[in-house]
Amino acid sequence: MPANADHPAHTVAAELAAELLAEPPPDPVAENVLAPEDYAVVLDELGFGDQHVRLQVYVHHLRSTREVVEWVKGTTLTRFKEPFGQEAGTGSWTSTAPACSRPRRPLAVPLPLQADPALGQVLLTPDKRT
Repeated sequence: MPANADHPAHTVAAELAAELLAEPPPDPVAENVLAPEDYAVVLDELGFGDQHVRLQVYVHHLRSTREVVEWVKGTTLTRFKEPFGQEAGTGSWTSTAPACSRPRRPLAVPLPLQADPALGQVLLTPDKRT
């Protein structure tokens, strides 16, 4: 399941929508998908203390704003088709919104992580909340 509502492509889209639309559509990932560590907490509370929760990050090297828009137009940008008058699969998303001059943000995932380099994985440890 997606766990990228806090990644730059999503956050910049939300910021631009807030600037351009009176009522921007919500991000369905942000509204409907828990963070991986929250799933670990829920499972722990249900009695599944022995867990293996894994977060897979796929790195994509995109050279331009146009490439980023092309990459996310079938996912996070679909919620903007109606407000911006775009037909499914057509139109120019990059000409609809103003050019983004925001500084690049480093990708930061604030999770309780335990790396396992031998397996090439990152394991999440449940946050014991009281």
